[in-house]
Amino acid sequence: MNEDQGFSHRSALRTAGAGLGIGALGPGAAEAATSPASGPQAEHAPAVPPRQGKTMIGVPFERRGTVRVGIIGLGQRGGSMIDLFLALEGVRVTALCDPVREKTERAAKKVTAAAQPAPAVCTKDEHDFEKLCARGDLDFVHVATPWDWHFSMAKAAMEAGKHVGVECPIALELDQLWELVNLSERTRKHCMRLENCAYGHNEMRVPRMAHEGLFGDLLHSAGAYLHDLRGLMFDPDYYEGPWRRLWHTRLRGDLYPNHGFGPAANYMDVNRGDRAVRISTFGSPSLGPAAYRKENMPPDHESWKETYISRATCR
Repeated sequence: MNEDQGFSHRSALRTAGAGLGIGALGPGAAEAATSPASGPQAEHAPAVPPRQGKTMIGVPFERRGTVRVGIIGLGQRGGSMIDLFLALEGVRVTALCDPVREKTERAAKKVTAAAQPAPAVCTKDEHDFEKLCARGDLDFVHVATPWDWHFSMAKAAMEAGKHVGVECPIALELDQLWELVNLSERTRKHCMRLENCAYGHNEMRVPRMAHEGLFGDLLHSAGAYLHDLRGLMFDPDYYEGPWRRLWHTRLRGDLYPNHGFGPAANYMDVNRGDRAVRISTFGSPSLGPAAYRKENMPPDHESWKETYISRATCR
């Protein structure tokens, strides 16, 4: 559906997009994000800022003989994504960034082992990603860092003229999301939220089958995401430090709503014709992390200072 037919990133963010980010929005966001687009509660709907450029929906990426990729963050996600980039014909990894030098060096060895030129490395400090984004030998920046950094890194990439893909969540506040939409439309650079549960093999195969009519007319869908992450969140070798676990002490809400909603929306072309007009989140007591801690963590573990509040589902 093109912009003239009434759809853009703006209409998605005003309705579905605002709700999808509910787990990562600031105080008071839940009421605004779940309000309907019209009706008696319309005054609570998030305001839409003036457009600064044309929508990027439907705009193709430029054709290139070689796509040059830079990766920011080389932990579990970035460190595994580099293997996929190196396996793709026509893709070259030209720059790497992580303040932990050992991770960057390990990733750089993968690049040269794949018979590609040694990549540039940016390891000076947590802001060295700005140096990577400013390079002239990059077309696409992949952001795979702790959530606090996603917005500033996506912004830096587009301001430097690069397309950017960001692991979820793409930002933590609603005004940041609007700023990224405006920046993408103004710079004509794509800002794509990367998500394994929306773009995995099965998740991409099913919408193709649906769009080819193999399931008839889809009238109802149910999506869910069930994944016990507690062992990983308490594992210091998987997540560097407690940053991932601490989000369950800061925010009430569904931290991964699009894992369940995204694929189902793609199957039914939601926001490509029909659009979501209301999303609600329902919380329950956060008992799982505390139970895991009681069963597995020693009395002197740092997690005993934490109080967990996040445990929710999105409907």
